[in-house]
Amino acid sequence: MTASILSTLVPEEGINTAGTGIEVINGQNYMRDAKGNLVPLENVKPQHKLEDETVRKIVGFAETLSAQISRFRTHTFADLLSLTALLAQEYNSTKGGRKGNSTFQTIDGCLKVQVQVSDFIDFGPEIQIAKSLIDECLNEWAADTLQGLRP
Repeated sequence: MTASILSTLVPEEGINTAGTGIEVINGQNYMRDAKGNLVPLENVKPQHKLEDETVRKIVGFAETLSAQISRFRTHTFADLLSLTALLAQEYNSTKGGRKGNSTFQTIDGCLKVQVQVSDFIDFGPEIQIAKSLIDECLNEWAADTLQGLRP
């Protein structure tokens, strides 16, 4: 089994090796370790090559699937936005709540698409200032307490 791994991993010089993790430098094959060091291919254990190949294969499928999901979301939101605009224009009707949450369903109620919009809370530098003021107060109040109770 390791022979098939080696044959699929070892590219020819000048071939794009991004998907294999192998870099060809001066005719020698290397793989980068987690620290970024180049390790000669013959020094990489077969089980690590197999694990590397499996992870790269899975991530390749995940990247393709992620791109499909992204396109699906884009088309879905465009379709729902068009439907909402059409309902507003033709029927003077709105769909969804004030935050953007909405539900679309088939007449028989068997299929449903829900759009749920989460609130976005952004903490700015003010929260850090407030935290430091609270910490300062707590330290002053705890100054006379036992050492084990102080922060």
